[in-house]
Amino acid sequence: MHVFSYLFQFRIDITFQMCKNINNILKPMINRFSQRRDVTNMKKILSVVFFLLLAVTLAACEEKITDPNLLKIMDAQKDFKIDNASALTTDITLPASFGGVAIFWESSDSGVVSKHGIVNRPVDGSGDVTVELTGRFVLRNATSTKKYTVKVLEDEPATVATTKTVDFVNLANEWILTDQSFMLYYQAADDVPYVDVADFILLLDGAILSDEITVSPVGEQGLNVSYEVEYEGETEAYSASFDFAKNEVTFSSFDFFDGFTAETQTDFGNGLTSELLSYTDSEAVTIPLGYYGYDIIKHNNKYLIPLAVANQFFSGGMFDVYFNGEKLFGVDSYQLMDDATVVSQIQTSAENSLNASMALRRSTYNHLAFVMDYFYGLKPLKAVGTYYDVLQNHQAKMFAGTDNDMYRGTFEFANALDDLHTSYLMEGVNGPAGSNNNSNLTLNDLGPRVAAYYDSYFALQSACAMKPLYKVVDSGKTAFIYIDGFDTDTPAEFKSSLDTITALGTVENIVVDLSCNGGGNLGATIQVMGYMTEDPMNIYQKNATDNATAAYSYFSENNAVDVNWYILTSPVTFSAANLMTSMAKDGGFATIIGQNSSGGASSIEVILLPDGQALIISSVGVLSDKTFTSIEMGIEVDITVSPTDEAAIIRAINAN
Repeated sequence: MHVFSYLFQFRIDITFQMCKNINNILKPMINRFSQRRDVTNMKKILSVVFFLLLAVTLAACEEKITDPNLLKIMDAQKDFKIDNASALTTDITLPASFGGVAIFWESSDSGVVSKHGIVNRPVDGSGDVTVELTGRFVLRNATSTKKYTVKVLEDEPATVATTKTVDFVNLANEWILTDQSFMLYYQAADDVPYVDVADFILLLDGAILSDEITVSPVGEQGLNVSYEVEYEGETEAYSASFDFAKNEVTFSSFDFFDGFTAETQTDFGNGLTSELLSYTDSEAVTIPLGYYGYDIIKHNNKYLIPLAVANQFFSGGMFDVYFNGEKLFGVDSYQLMDDATVVSQIQTSAENSLNASMALRRSTYNHLAFVMDYFYGLKPLKAVGTYYDVLQNHQAKMFAGTDNDMYRGTFEFANALDDLHTSYLMEGVNGPAGSNNNSNLTLNDLGPRVAAYYDSYFALQSACAMKPLYKVVDSGKTAFIYIDGFDTDTPAEFKSSLDTITALGTVENIVVDLSCNGGGNLGATIQVMGYMTEDPMNIYQKNATDNATAAYSYFSENNAVDVNWYILTSPVTFSAANLMTSMAKDGGFATIIGQNSSGGASSIEVILLPDGQALIISSVGVLSDKTFTSIEMGIEVDITVSPTDEAAIIRAINAN
């Protein structure tokens, strides 16, 4: 009776999609029982039960579906077709509804076919690509999915149709380059400029060490860009190997990008020396440029890559080449962030009155995915496979709307990353020069983490505005030195306050107040710490793309003051201030007091898009603690206390 009870309690709940396979599931089981000649009575009974189950199940399968919503979904699924599904070469329509039924689309490869039907054909040599599109059909409380398979054909070979000579004008303050003429190359019916790799590297001489870089053809379709750098008696070789047949480039290490930048006019590391403490070998990284729509071209012994790609690879850390459709400009990152006059100058051109072409929009979209996939420092933290999957959520504005819609889509993408080190910098050249969507930024545009930071900032704003450079309290026993940000003047200002404090002869505790400090210059940060410790100051870093780790010891010429050092932090403490907090905690030369910092682990990098838009993103050099764990999410305090409650801070110090 137990067996019968169990079998009859088994509920048969088979949908119309399962019914057609039921014979394959149950009949072999029945056959195995019925074919046995030595079955026991119990087995005979079980066989009868299975036959009964089969009969009931088959009867259920023969019943007609009566749910009108499900019937309408089935009709829509049957009637909907994708034209030329086996040989796609253009965008397709993936409707939000069909036959009165809502459809929600997903793609197995959003870089080739997005959920909005935007098609990126594989470049020549990549081969055709098959993509599975899944439509979830919904009508009231009924839902059913159906998969549609499409094949996207590889594109035609890219060829050079025209060339154009333009002026290059250097506006950078930190690097001296020669103004000159420069050749750009274009495909037919395309306004995305290409440059020769060797010529572009020579153009940048002054911003990079062009003379130390070797550019050598390899075989019929290869090009090798290499250089060597000597550090602490050892020679390291770095290379970028382009395969023009496969449309890919392989970097021996992402350290490739760090060793050829020329020195700036300003010595940001004045008074500091460093040495390599430890290093782990990096992994070679191959970037499939073809996946991002870039067909690199060998043309008359010239090796051509898109200008935007060349700028990303070869312009150095804080220098960029900006193209406004008429001229090339050399600029440094600080100008793009702070100098409205320079921004207006480089954006002013005849393009201001023209609309961006679809080719330029596609290139901009693809380039943004490329940069985010290989040069965004928080990609591992955010666990994103490819940023095509994220960008497609903004695709409607970036492709279908006006130029302003395109810019707004990029703006919304940048803010949706919810990263304080990532922001929208400026719009493209198709529109009024110097315009910026950030002028329309509201709290509703921000993600929860960035919004929480600004909530903390506004809560502390009035207290921050009233802080003096320094003050002495607790009967001369404790002093506060306030730093609201790090720039080249900060070390001298800090020393001046420190000299006045130490001259009193009574101060035992000094609190470096970083509670309102959002970051700044790294060199200035380390110089300030040189007054706090005689020990080496160690910086730990992990590359987010090739996983290499490195630790450096910095040494300062400053004379450290022997007192009990504290660092006061808050949720506003960010970036370089967060790094100083981490270094002090790891080094054991200061006690962290207040509230946990907000974090920020990457230096910033300016990204120029093909249409002239610019963003700031977290770079791949991710700062970490001594265990090489990212400090992106902040540093935990040793002593918790309100950063605005001075009396509580003094009590906590005296009790420590």
